[in-house]
Amino acid sequence: MVRGQPKADQFNGPKKPVSGAYFMWCGLNRQGVMDVVRKQCVAEGRSFDLTKVGKTLAERYKVECTEEQKKGFAALTVVAMKEYSAKLAAWKETEQYAAFQKAKKDYEKKGSAKKDKQELKNAGQPNKPKTAYLFFVNENRPEVTASLKKEHGDAFKIGMVATRSAELWKKVSDEGKIPYGKKAAAEKEEYLQKMAAFKETDQFKAIDAKNQANKKKRAPRARKQKVVQAEVASGGDDEDEDME
Repeated sequence: MVRGQPKADQFNGPKKPVSGAYFMWCGLNRQGVMDVVRKQCVAEGRSFDLTKVGKTLAERYKVECTEEQKKGFAALTVVAMKEYSAKLAAWKETEQYAAFQKAKKDYEKKGSAKKDKQELKNAGQPNKPKTAYLFFVNENRPEVTASLKKEHGDAFKIGMVATRSAELWKKVSDEGKIPYGKKAAAEKEEYLQKMAAFKETDQFKAIDAKNQANKKKRAPRARKQKVVQAEVASGGDDEDEDME
């Protein structure tokens, strides 16, 4: 499972080569400079300073990299980029590239949805009501936590609370769950009233209008793609038959 923003190398995509004389030179000399900086930091009793590495490389490049070497790196860049372009073109024809594109689209969609939720929350959208189960968990959490800490000592983990709470909830009779159900119903009713009022605010209407406009912008492109795909699949047979 890919976590975070999808990257090409996670889907067997070719790695873009380092280009330019400066970056190529740095790639060849970075480890040596890091070793020198690390020794200096140890001698001075300081923690390793990564920023010092970048500064040292820049200073040394100006003095040590000759014009002839720069021309050589430039030539290598051209060759490396040609190889990369060929590998990239071949990768774009694979199922892995298609999976990469889907993963990117899903990631962007989730990010957009998360942003929309945060925007609504900042505008004053009421929190969703708790279920009967959550009322039970919150009420019994202190007791359950104390009991588990006593049982497990240093091996206690917070995730144990959820597991034990679920086990205890299963043992509660239908009659015993009624009070929690009433609390959940009351909170839901309050939530619905607050939500109805929130939807009448200018903030909500502005956000909703923007989201609806964004959906309409995306929809035509999707339909157009389907039409084009259908025409390509048919090969324009109808037009050919008319011409005959």
